[in-house]
Amino acid sequence: MRPYEDRRDAGRQLAAHLESHIGQELRRPIVFALPRGGVPVGAEVAVALGAPLDVVVVRNASGFGRREVAAGPHPDLAGRTAVVVDDGVATGATIRAAVNALRQLGPDRIVIAVPVCLSGAVGVLEEIADDVVCPWRPSDLLAVGQAYQRFDQTSDEEVRAILEGGSEWNG
Repeated sequence: MRPYEDRRDAGRQLAAHLESHIGQELRRPIVFALPRGGVPVGAEVAVALGAPLDVVVVRNASGFGRREVAAGPHPDLAGRTAVVVDDGVATGATIRAAVNALRQLGPDRIVIAVPVCLSGAVGVLEEIADDVVCPWRPSDLLAVGQAYQRFDQTSDEEVRAILEGGSEWNG
């Protein structure tokens, strides 16, 4: 069973799940998507929450499994909830680096919201975030892409169009 048609569908379903489970606890949310695949998902979540969308870029440093977060201006997060979104989590290493970087910016809460988590990843996420929203947690999935009927590569152009507020992206 593949519960999501594509990343946009996953984002809409995730947003509904997020609102129904912890919507009252989201104080002045700002959505941080992990590029590239997390951006279409995050865009749908941001629209549903009426929240701004930003990105947090994590890259492999030195090729030895260390991860670092690219420096860049981010809004003041004091008094806000940072909602960290990706298209799914396999190991949690990338999202852990993003959460650690965002925590340094001082949000009141950090919520990880992803449409699918592979077996074993949920525990990692629960250790680093104040809340974790993951509607689909299959025990037999081997890759995040298996949760999607269509899991095409998200291009840089699509990410730019989404972040610039363009409506001409196909998710």
